[in-house]
Amino acid sequence: MARIAYAQSLTLGAYIAMTLFLLLPQCFTFAAAYRLLGRMALSLGDDVSRRALPIRATLVAKLFVTSDVVTFLIQCATLLRPR
Repeated sequence: MARIAYAQSLTLGAYIAMTLFLLLPQCFTFAAAYRLLGRMALSLGDDVSRRALPIRATLVAKLFVTSDVVTFLIQCATLLRPR
C-alpha cells in the first residue's frame, strides 16, 4: 500500500525508472545463470551434456534469454496498463 501511495506522488518517468531498476536485475541474473549453464554443458562435452540436459547446449542460452525478455515485456505491459 505504501508503494502505491509513493508511486502516485512520482512523475511517470520516475515511476518507470524505479520499476525498471526493480525488474532488470532479475532478468540479467537469470540470463547470466543460463549462459553459464550452456557454457558448462559445452565444456563438459557432448556425452555429458546430452545426458544432463534435455535440450542442446547451444540452445540453452538462446532459449532462456528469449524467455527472460518475453517475461520482462509482459511485466512492463502489466505495470503500464491503464487502470
